[in-house]
Amino acid sequence: MSKIINYIIFICLIFISSIIYCFSNFYNKMPGIGNNFAKILLISLLFAIIEYCIKVPAMFYFGKNINSIFTYTIILVTIFICLSIYSKFILHEEIHLITYLTLVLIIIILIIHNVVIYKIKQNKP
Repeated sequence: MSKIINYIIFICLIFISSIIYCFSNFYNKMPGIGNNFAKILLISLLFAIIEYCIKVPAMFYFGKNINSIFTYTIILVTIFICLSIYSKFILHEEIHLITYLTLVLIIIILIIHNVVIYKIKQNKP
């Protein structure tokens, strides 16, 4: 399988796991959930188990050749994106324009970082 396809599959699976991460960590904030802690804990744990059942195989099968720091950065960015969407459409929280600007800047920095690392690897003897 080509490196690009590995990256695409990896990012898609991490994105899916990040969506589930949002439900796992912020389920208790959803409107109409109630205050039954045991129920909230069990449902959140179920979401967390599903998240890890996607994230761990994604990292094992498709992220083996990706730098660990870059992998974690991808995870953080996808969580940031998913949490912004989750906050706006599920929790109905206000998302400020600066949040979107911050996200775009982080993505631009990641792209620049990846280009620089690629060029450094190309120049090594």
